[in-house]
Amino acid sequence: MLMAKPRRSARTHQIKRWAPIVSAVLALTACTPRLVISYDSTSTAAQRTTSLTSDGWDSYRFASSAGVMNVSALTQNTGGNLRSLFWPENVPVVADSQTCAVWTSQRGAIVQQGAALRIRKIGTERVRAVTVTKNIAYGANWIFNFHTWDTARPGVFQQFGSKEVRALVGPSGLAPLPWRFCARIIGQVVEFKVWTNTMAEPAWGNSTWGGRATIPTGWSTAGTTGWYAGHLEAGDSARFDNLRTWRYETGTRTMNQTTVSSTTTRDPTTAPTEPATPNSDANTTTSGPPLTSTTTPQTIPDGDYGGTVVMTGSSP
Repeated sequence: MLMAKPRRSARTHQIKRWAPIVSAVLALTACTPRLVISYDSTSTAAQRTTSLTSDGWDSYRFASSAGVMNVSALTQNTGGNLRSLFWPENVPVVADSQTCAVWTSQRGAIVQQGAALRIRKIGTERVRAVTVTKNIAYGANWIFNFHTWDTARPGVFQQFGSKEVRALVGPSGLAPLPWRFCARIIGQVVEFKVWTNTMAEPAWGNSTWGGRATIPTGWSTAGTTGWYAGHLEAGDSARFDNLRTWRYETGTRTMNQTTVSSTTTRDPTTAPTEPATPNSDANTTTSGPPLTSTTTPQTIPDGDYGGTVVMTGSSP
C-alpha cells in the first residue's frame, strides 16, 4: 500500500528557503564595525603635538579651535624636513580607529598632509605611529604612502605601501583643494579614501578613490588618533577643517566589509576635565631651544621628540 508523503506547508518551505539569507544578514551585521565618535567640532578638547623628525631649529606654530587646525612654519625656518603629529587630548587609546579631515588650503609647494593612527609616546622622547600621507616627491600628489614611525629606530620611518588615486587628476591637472581625507585602521589593515569637496563621499573599499595596505608585524599596540603635517618651509601653512576621530568598538576587528554602520554614538570620555577657553589655542613645537615670544612662555614637559613646547596662547 502506497503511503502519501505529507506535504510541507508553504510556511515551512518559506522558512527553509529564507534561512540561509537570514543567517548571512545576521553574520554581516555581527561583523560590521560600529563607530563611536571621540572628537569633532563640538568637542572642547585641546590639541597635543609632537615631532617625528626635526630639522635644525625649525618650528611649526599650531593654532587650533574646535575642529580646526592651522599649521604654519615660522618665517625664520631654514629647512623643510620637520614632520609633526597633532591629536585631541583625552581621546581614547585604542587599537582600531578612524580619522577624517578636510584639507582646506595650503601655502607652499611641498606641504604634506596626512592621517596618523596608533600614536604612542613612550617615555619623554620616543614616538611611534602609523601614517597615511600625501606624496610630495616629484609633485606626484595623487599618490598616497603608508609608513610606520619610531623615533628610536635608525631611519625613523619605513614605508610599507602606496596607492595612486588617478581620479584626482583631470584634463586640467590635479584637482585643487579642498580635499576630504579619511583613514582607518582595523586589525592589521590600514585604509584610506580621498575625494574632492564637490563630490559625494566614496564607500570604503572603493579602489578608485582609496587604497589599503597590511601593517607590518609589531604595530598592533593601541594608541591615539590624529593627523600629520610635514615639510612646511618658511612661511608655508596648511589648514585642516572638520577634524574628527572615532574608535571602533571592541570585538569588531574585521576589514571584510566595505561599509560601516551608519549609527554612531558619542564617546563620553571626550569630556574635558576643565572648561575650555572660548578662544583658539596656539602653541609652537620646536626642535631646538624654545623661541623668544612676546608673551611669557610656559615650557610644558610634553616629551616632544627633539625639543620642547612653548605655549604662546591659552594652556590646554
